[in-house]
Amino acid sequence: MKNISGILVLGSNPHAKAVQEILIEHHERVYVSDCTELFMQPQKFLSFLLHRNINMIIPTRLNHLEFFDSDFFSLRGIKIFSPLGESLHIEKNRSFAMDLCKAHDIPHPFWASFSSSIQAKEFLSKKNKNFVIKNLYCPSNSSLQAKVCKNSDELIQYLDTQDQNDDFFLQEYCGTFELGHVAMVDHGNIQSLVSNQEYKWSQDGNLGLMQSQPFGALAIQDPKDQFGLAKNLLLPLRPWFEKVSYIGPIQVTAIWNEGTWKVLEYNARLGVSVMKLLFCMLQDPVEWIRKACFEQILSQAQWKEHYLYGLSTSLYDNNIHSNSDRTFANQKIVLRKNDSTQLWWDQVEKISAQQYKSLGPRICEAAAFGP
Repeated sequence: MKNISGILVLGSNPHAKAVQEILIEHHERVYVSDCTELFMQPQKFLSFLLHRNINMIIPTRLNHLEFFDSDFFSLRGIKIFSPLGESLHIEKNRSFAMDLCKAHDIPHPFWASFSSSIQAKEFLSKKNKNFVIKNLYCPSNSSLQAKVCKNSDELIQYLDTQDQNDDFFLQEYCGTFELGHVAMVDHGNIQSLVSNQEYKWSQDGNLGLMQSQPFGALAIQDPKDQFGLAKNLLLPLRPWFEKVSYIGPIQVTAIWNEGTWKVLEYNARLGVSVMKLLFCMLQDPVEWIRKACFEQILSQAQWKEHYLYGLSTSLYDNNIHSNSDRTFANQKIVLRKNDSTQLWWDQVEKISAQQYKSLGPRICEAAAFGP
């Protein structure tokens, strides 16, 4: 039986450090590092891993995966908790994902893609509908933030502020009844884990700019797929999963519209909030990852008692969308929490045992669990 000798949580953000905090309760050798400077030098990256006896990598961002050669690592006994290669297209290219839906008769909202803001504005001027605007290819360096506007005129005004040569993806706005589902995939085998919801919008009513990190999230154990998202939106993709040898997590986000679930997007990884909630809810997340990656066994998840659901909420400064250079260092935070609450700090500096001061708009994320 192959064991995990060391784990690298790939990332330098507070989310990666929070994942490290969760996993280190189950394994003594859990490291966190961005390693960006090593991605283009595979041998140096390999030396970094071997020196620390790391044989499991958990990426926290999509752009990490673009640099990985699965054969290079697998030949050296190093596993990556993520699908790789062609499997990533389902998240990286929104048009590709919607074409997959069409090919497998999976419901999805009307959508259109454009190679410039001029084309997108011309399209919107002829439509009397609300649309969500996103970047087509999900690049990590794009300045375009996903946004929901009240009408086409407002969206056109937003496009005027963007790089006109960006690649734009417009998706028909279908309401606010949104739900996600997370599963593990091993070729054609699909194991449901949790259903989840996230709130990313800067304004009430699911309007405005969307943050990459949710303001709030909810996850519930759902191995039986009680809402039918896996049955209707993942199982039809089984032929494609088998074709690309998909191995790893998959997350589908859907909207209830016109009496059915419609796909909004797929993620070829665990999101920043659901990963922390899921790992907290599992009795031993390291052992679960080991079986999935080293033995390729989609074993029944073993859940902690009284952890049927998890709820997280993030504390932000109310000027998170401000472009000003105002400082946050004068914001004092006093900690009052009970023993059952998980708390992960973000842009703060510790003053004393129960006092912190904020250094930026993102202050902390708190999570609680219940039966």
